[in-house]
Amino acid sequence: MAVIAAVELTSAKATATTVNAILDILERYRLDSADGTPNRSGEGRSKFVPIIQRKVEAGAPIHMVLPGFPFKSPNSVSKVFGTLPDKAEEFALAHLNALCKSIGDVYKGGAELTIVSDGLVYNDLLGVPDHNVWAYGQAVREIAREKGFDKLKFARLHTLQNVGTEPETLTEEIYLKQATAFRENLQSGVPTNGVAEHLARDEDARATYNSYTSILTDDLANTDKADEEEVTAKKMIARGRAFAAVIQKTFPEAVRLSIHPGSGNNKFSISLFPICGPAATPWHTTLVFDLDGSVHTAHRATIEASPKHEVVCRNGKPWFFREKSDLYTWEGMDIEFEPLYPFGLVITPAPGAAVPSLADVDMTKLRRLSEFNSPVVMRGFRDTKNRELFVGKASEMGTIMPWNKNVDEEDANKPWKFGVVFEVKDSGLTGQVSDEALPMHYDGVFKIEKQLDKNGKEISISQAPRFQYFTAVTPSPKNTGYTLFASSRALFSFLPSPHTVESLSNITWSVKTKTFDNAELERLPLVQPHPVTGTNCLRYHERWPQTRTRFDPIEVSIDGDESKKVLCDVIEELLYDRRVCLWHEWQQGDIVVSDNFSMMHTRSSFESGASRELWRIHID
Repeated sequence: MAVIAAVELTSAKATATTVNAILDILERYRLDSADGTPNRSGEGRSKFVPIIQRKVEAGAPIHMVLPGFPFKSPNSVSKVFGTLPDKAEEFALAHLNALCKSIGDVYKGGAELTIVSDGLVYNDLLGVPDHNVWAYGQAVREIAREKGFDKLKFARLHTLQNVGTEPETLTEEIYLKQATAFRENLQSGVPTNGVAEHLARDEDARATYNSYTSILTDDLANTDKADEEEVTAKKMIARGRAFAAVIQKTFPEAVRLSIHPGSGNNKFSISLFPICGPAATPWHTTLVFDLDGSVHTAHRATIEASPKHEVVCRNGKPWFFREKSDLYTWEGMDIEFEPLYPFGLVITPAPGAAVPSLADVDMTKLRRLSEFNSPVVMRGFRDTKNRELFVGKASEMGTIMPWNKNVDEEDANKPWKFGVVFEVKDSGLTGQVSDEALPMHYDGVFKIEKQLDKNGKEISISQAPRFQYFTAVTPSPKNTGYTLFASSRALFSFLPSPHTVESLSNITWSVKTKTFDNAELERLPLVQPHPVTGTNCLRYHERWPQTRTRFDPIEVSIDGDESKKVLCDVIEELLYDRRVCLWHEWQQGDIVVSDNFSMMHTRSSFESGASRELWRIHID
């Protein structure tokens, strides 16, 4: 009995640990209220513990539900590009899909999120036609399909009201014919009075009301409903109350999310973008990308008046704004530059354009782009598996850094001993690299030169290359063998209090391993300025104890007193935060360039025996 009791206790403890880890992730994505609404997130956390616990005990996905993605603001003159989704919606969907995957990183059962469109709940109040709501919803779903956001599901008002029309059989004709009935059916449960009393006693309702009135000022500016912000906001509060009741009835075992700031006592208010700053929703704003990869939101008219930015179109329609730069113009090539979530760029041939060759790429511009916004992925180019060309283009980009100048036969079987091109053949059985995950790092700890100090003692000196330059020679299996890139800029933006970039800049660390010729480096600066941009960059190597590898462990420690030791935990958790970490899934022919100063990287585990071959060159 004692053994059984111990097992049950262990199981209960493991479940509680998982539940808390899931709630911690939700807290990371939480939107702080800026209007003075009290923080009652502790109450909300307690409320959702039993819901999440039941899912964990059953091994079922954590289900979350979020009302939102209704329609674009009716003000397409100064706020948004038009009536259809753009890069803002794509980025928000990527952010929500990443939230689900973050939960999957700590819980095997994973997570899924149902987005319930509230378009028909409010559109008539703002003068938005029903067909705009339909078209917007269809386009949002298409973005999710195109980008592979497989953790997201969608529902409409009719689904919640159980009128018998399944989503897959719903056509635009049926939708438009029944839209008024959907709306009226909801309104039948809306109280005709009592809104003022509700606002007086419910702090979350007041926060939402304040959000509505500020948004409606711009939304209704160019309509016949201008100056009706408060009346419209109260009607929206009343309908939203009924809508929330229907959602609760339909999804009683879901974690309720909200786009509106609030106290957090009965739902998680979350940000829809991986950026720090005021709350913003994609249907009320446009996205602006700066050359360094930083992203912010702004109204259309504000950026159109800026001489520093330009609009980028997709399929002939405005898609996002970006900072102007000649680095986006490559002679003789009709190509597109698309920002990745949460950072980085993918460069592809424009639809219908001639497919360019790697031979014609301006490697100086490619280098400069990667210094600002790594990683840079070139996809769909020709001749990327031509070894002679691949090496020649590396020389155009900078000085090639062979990690070992003299590779003899004895060293040839050691995976870290190679010349100009490191052929990473991950077969899991006969390849050069094991199939287990690797630690997050920058290349430098792995490139060591032995020197004698002034006392004649042999010491290790880090020789870090400036760039990693890859090509994918073979197709890679889906959902395995990812290369992960972690951004210093993103990591620093999410440092938890009391840690700051300034406080980390005064800290050093040390690393020791038997691998790589008994590398031992001491008192390395944790933060260093980028040699070109001057921005702060994290220089670190993840701890890799024997429990995580069948090879030699890697010991890492923060120098100084015990109070600084917790930094390893803080840094390592953030390095894998999906707002900080890009998971790159390789396609055959991909060329990838990453700045080894601003980025850290690693590789996830992969299926043993799966073919996966990359060529890698290091460049100074």
